Amino acid sequence: MSIEVKISKKPITYKKAMLFMNKRVEEVKLGKNNELIWLLEHPTTYSAGVSFNKKDILNKNIKVIKTNRGGKITLHNKGQKIIYFVINLNNRKKDIRKFISALENSILQFLNIYKIKAKSDKKI
Repeated sequence: MSIEVKISKKPITYKKAMLFMNKRVEEVKLGKNNELIWLLEHPTTYSAGVSFNKKDILNKNIKVIKTNRGGKITLHNKGQKIIYFVINLNNRKKDIRKFISALENSILQFLNIYKIKAKSDKKI
């Protein structure tokens, strides 16, 4: 199967994007749809990963969407471009570290083309 590249020109709500992504993951697992790279932006949204603690939010008026991803709190803000991947690693030797490293190297090479200084931080 090939990889579909989807570019959304208008902001997509976080919840709508996650519903779409979860459905796509299941379709890819079952071989019913192509893998996906999706470029988009969300309206201002705070999402909370599995390491989130309510004490992390100082302003209790901020609405936080709980997710099953890793990490604590992420701010998705207007103008911030996001790339989501639905890639079946079973077709790529199931090596998430190798996949992340390849993504990181690609981003560093891309930034270098535009003379933007960036480097890998192996501590994280």
